[in-house]
Amino acid sequence: MKITMLGTGAALPDPDRGQSAILLTLDDDTHYLFDCGEGATRQMVRANVDPAKVGTKVGDLVVQHQDDLSKLVREHDVVIGIITTPPTAAQEAAEHLIEAGVRSILNFAPTVLDVPPEILVREVDVAVELQILAFHEERRAAG
Repeated sequence: MKITMLGTGAALPDPDRGQSAILLTLDDDTHYLFDCGEGATRQMVRANVDPAKVGTKVGDLVVQHQDDLSKLVREHDVVIGIITTPPTAAQEAAEHLIEAGVRSILNFAPTVLDVPPEILVREVDVAVELQILAFHEERRAAG
């Protein structure tokens, strides 16, 4: 299974960074598109996915709408979900993932999720991670 982040979220539309969109490629080369946010169409084109083909098969590529999440999770025993939505949509995304059967969530949205205790959540604060990397790069450059 391969996950391609077509966009990881942006406060405003940006030509180089799309809002959240995830392309999931299964081992049998079946592809599913999730969380197609603003700017995702441009990112789909960059990833050689024709946005007009959502819901159709393009060669070995099956483009699915996020409404198929529950079915995909059940059929492929998916246990880990990734949230890359704006903070206002993250809780709802988590609830959909949990309802679909996901037991662990990697959350890139800058918000804390309210989930049942049996659900494992790892929060990733991209801004903090970039600050840490920048700090180490400055130290490296200083010698």
